[in-house]
Amino acid sequence: MIALLLRRHAAFLVGVMILMVWTGFRFDGLPFTPGARFSDAVTSHFPAALHFHRSIQAGQGLPIWRETILAGHPFAANPLNKTAYPPQWLAGVLPPVIHLNGMILVHLLIAYFGMARWARAQTLLPVPSTAAALAYAFAPRLIAHTGAGHLDVLYALAWFPWLMLSVQRAVTAQQRRLFYALALGLAAALMLLADLRVSLFALALAAGYGIVQWLQIRSLRPVGVALTAVAVMLLLTLSLSLPLLVWMPWLSRSGLAAQEAGVFAMQPAQWVGLVFAPQTGSQETVAYVGLPVLILAIFALVRTPRRHLYWALALITALIYALGENAGVWSILTRLVPALLWFRVPARAWLIGTLVLPLLAGYGLQALMEEGRRGGGRRFMILGVGLASAGGFSAISGMVPAGMAVGLLTGSGLSLFASARAAGKLTSGRLGAVALGLILIDLLAFGQGWLEWRGEPAWMPGEQRALAEALLADDAGRIYSPTYTLEQQTAALYDLALFGGVDPFQVSAVAEAVRVGGGIAETGYSITVPPLIGAVDDGLLVMANRDATPRWDVLARWGVTHIVSAYALDVDDTIRVGESYIYRNPDPNVMALKGTIPDWADGWQGLPEAADAKSYNDITALSAAFSAGAFVAVLILFLLIGRVRRR
Repeated sequence: MIALLLRRHAAFLVGVMILMVWTGFRFDGLPFTPGARFSDAVTSHFPAALHFHRSIQAGQGLPIWRETILAGHPFAANPLNKTAYPPQWLAGVLPPVIHLNGMILVHLLIAYFGMARWARAQTLLPVPSTAAALAYAFAPRLIAHTGAGHLDVLYALAWFPWLMLSVQRAVTAQQRRLFYALALGLAAALMLLADLRVSLFALALAAGYGIVQWLQIRSLRPVGVALTAVAVMLLLTLSLSLPLLVWMPWLSRSGLAAQEAGVFAMQPAQWVGLVFAPQTGSQETVAYVGLPVLILAIFALVRTPRRHLYWALALITALIYALGENAGVWSILTRLVPALLWFRVPARAWLIGTLVLPLLAGYGLQALMEEGRRGGGRRFMILGVGLASAGGFSAISGMVPAGMAVGLLTGSGLSLFASARAAGKLTSGRLGAVALGLILIDLLAFGQGWLEWRGEPAWMPGEQRALAEALLADDAGRIYSPTYTLEQQTAALYDLALFGGVDPFQVSAVAEAVRVGGGIAETGYSITVPPLIGAVDDGLLVMANRDATPRWDVLARWGVTHIVSAYALDVDDTIRVGESYIYRNPDPNVMALKGTIPDWADGWQGLPEAADAKSYNDITALSAAFSAGAFVAVLILFLLIGRVRRR
């Protein structure tokens, strides 16, 4: 059995090993985009896993609050920290870095097998199903987000094909409808808990897919299954929804302007990236899915357009939405439904393309393998020669990066082999094997340019440790940094309290207090608190907020005892650590931290009362316990019904 599984999925296993070796995988490292200074895996996910781990190991149970960022901050209520996501519970027993790397590998497996199962359920044969699964598990967008440390996006995308498979089975089930309702509820809940923002697009696509499936059978039976699945999903996600609802009025994200929410919208010119693999830029605007994948998907759409009409409409809709304000539709939608602004980054709608195009590629490959001489060889020959010429010239001349040339050459190879199959000169089996190889080569070449692992010395260097140790030796209370000089993972490791931080989940009044205390005039939403005004890019943080003059009295009200900066301030009491400066707050009235939750400045406007914050935290704890128990109960019921079903 194991030998059969290894043979059947050998391409995936080989691909994972090559990708890990090529990108320098190490269990004591974390993923980065090559050339980038920061990664969300280090900035956000490592501190969250570390806080969770320490709390569980100390016997304190689920951590509800965290003091190391944003002057004290809701922890379990923050979806980014994943405390409600069952796989994240392993962080309580595993060291944080080991846990995060294990989560990455496990979710790549989940993504691969989910797409393989869904493709098989679409009547695709083993080789086309494997092609679709490879194209999805190593999808450029998925790998690029992993490199940027957007692990929540990876987690959510891993469940995307399982969600679609569950919808299909729930709608078409003739028997054991409770089993399929539970499966759908579990898949939807896991996706929501993995990443709420990605789930907006996934659930919209799944709902449309369910309607299309229902129109083919026109029975009322699926309605009861769907309602049961929705009830299960809501039950399992109370640990996410209730804390968000109670904290939402106090969060800065609730007041986003359209311009702030529309960041990273696709530019029309960036759709050229569907053909030419981008080598730089933001992972949010990567349109590439692999040129061999794109060719096969287009062939499927052209060959049987009526069969794939829903997928074509979904791709067009995602493309238009991803353009954001550049297309106008997004602007209209956000005016009609202002809640859409909360999700930000319209380019993430193209994650739909990341799922749909690999599936269509499987259909395209199957059609080529089955049709033989009817496959349109002349068109593939012309396309293949054209891409080969472009790819060969690019590789020889060096006019485009190597990764882009690989895409052109693999696309050319696929087209030429498809032409040979259409001419009857290539067997179906050989075409399938060649297609798998070319898809894998193209996607791995892209992946190694967007993902690398760096060990702890790279993201926890000696100067960061020296800063933390100097602050501890000087009995630091809260610490403010206008230049993000003391990094978030360092504060977490040394249990230092930052007056600021990097997190999209922000209490508005606290973010405003940091801005006022830092003397920063500009307003508006920023992921970083304080906003890094004047920093051209990650490499020039030394320029951030140089024109701002800290207000020591405001900082004193919030218990800020020290400022850590990359440049000199007009203050005499200075400690120099390498290229960084530590300043003691000269105000004699620095508030002594009380150790309460929350421990905020007395009388600061816009903050919830302490009693309200306590009730919010109690709701968070109760909803987490309830959902965890519900997860265990639903999973046991699901497994029991499944066992009876197999008998």
